[in-house]
Order: sequence, then C-alpha cells, then structure tokens
Amino acid sequence: VRSGDGFTFELTLTHQQIATRIGSVREVVSRAFTRLAQQSLVTTRGRLIIIPSEGALAGYASQAG
Repeated sequence: VRSGDGFTFELTLTHQQIATRIGSVREVVSRAFTRLAQQSLVTTRGRLIIIPSEGALAGYASQAG
C-alpha cells in the first residue's frame, strides 16, 4: 500500500526463506533488517514492513552497492 513517498506491505517470507532465495543465511538477513531499522529506513511491526521514504531507501541502496 503506497502512502506518500513510502509504502507498507506484509512480509510473507521468513528471514530463513529470504536468505535461501538470495543464497545467504538467516543471520545476514536479520542483521540487514536491523541495520535498516536503526537508520529509520524501515519499521517492522510483526510481519508488517513500513518503508517511510522510498527515496531514502533508494539512496541508501545506491551508496551500498
């Protein structure tokens, strides 16, 4: 669901399932979510993921990669 510059969605995969799909391990996925949350780029509420600013997340991704 889009709201302003951000959006909200329900995460249907577990961290383990995400890790398997990208060829990584659960701990790396969990740390990535934690790092994004610490920088206020994402907020999690149970299985709900809130991205307040798509632009800020895109900027972070372009610097990281």
